[in-house]
Amino acid sequence: METTFVTANHLVTLRLWVIPHSMSTSPEGMATCLSTMPNLESLSIGFRPPQPPHNWLDQPNRLLSPLTRVILPSLTEFRCQVMSEYLEDFVSRIDVPLLDKVFINFFDQSIFDVPRFHDFLARTERFTAHIRGTVAFWSYSIEFELEFELGSLSLGILCRGLGPQISSMAHLCSSSLPLPSALKRLDIREGLPRALAIGWPDRLHSTQWLELFHPFTGLRDLHLGKELVLHYILALRELAGERATELLPALQNLFIQGLDRLGPIQEALGQFVAARQLSGLPVVVHSWDGQP
Repeated sequence: METTFVTANHLVTLRLWVIPHSMSTSPEGMATCLSTMPNLESLSIGFRPPQPPHNWLDQPNRLLSPLTRVILPSLTEFRCQVMSEYLEDFVSRIDVPLLDKVFINFFDQSIFDVPRFHDFLARTERFTAHIRGTVAFWSYSIEFELEFELGSLSLGILCRGLGPQISSMAHLCSSSLPLPSALKRLDIREGLPRALAIGWPDRLHSTQWLELFHPFTGLRDLHLGKELVLHYILALRELAGERATELLPALQNLFIQGLDRLGPIQEALGQFVAARQLSGLPVVVHSWDGQP
């Protein structure tokens, strides 16, 4: 692999996809190969789904201490489908001063601990000043997209089922990736067709939704898509009495798609709004057309 890459110093786009985990593709080796590509603008790295048991944490090439980083001076777009441990090691070895688009799909796993990925983003000026965040549900994944003034970041987790998707994203957002705490606007919407949403369970346990909301301590505006509004409202209703300000303490506006068709959910919504009013942190409910 390295021999092939060394001759590609004029390469602008590189796509390495469906990489077997059995290949010797260490983060250090990958970074070394890329150092010979100063003109590279778009990089895609994707592995095959890992087969259990997964022992990447035990591999001897795992990064144990900071190393001199490779500079990729022209890279503006980075796509990756990977286990979080591999990503952590790889981004610790590179600097990308012009990067403005990042798309990461994580394989589903029990632990998401990504402090080095956060440091990697912090070293890039374009990933500051959030504009909006969006959580989107798909058939086989859940995505958390962040828009910045000069860049965009998409974090996805490859898993099926509404419950596992919510739990996995809540875990990722609550890990050492502190981006959600500064977010002012969050949209929660369905990325999948309505026909697929109909097959989902009528109700999840409210604590699952509350776990997803927990990291967004600075959130001011919450936009809720119509297909899952029942789940959202039933979860928010749990925040009554002294718990009314337990989550989303900065919330001021609640935008609901299809507000005029909520029917019996209106009562649950009213309970949440009344509890917030009594707590001294009122929330105003608005109708939303689903547009950005």
